[in-house]
Amino acid sequence: MRRIPVGDRRLTTTCGSSKRNVTHPRAGDLIFHPPAGLLDASPEQIVHETLRYHPIAL
Repeated sequence: MRRIPVGDRRLTTTCGSSKRNVTHPRAGDLIFHPPAGLLDASPEQIVHETLRYHPIAL
C-alpha cells in the first residue's frame, strides 16, 4: 500500500478495486475522512483497519 496523490488517475482505479475486494462498507471513508484515531495513520494502518472488519451474518 502506498499513497497516491489526489488528482492521479490511478486513484479512481485503486478505489474501485478496493471496493470490490474489501468487505468494510466505508473503506473509502477511512482513507478520505478518517475517524479521530486514524487521522495520522500510515497507509499500512488503514489497510489493517479495513481488513479487521468482519460483517455480521444475520
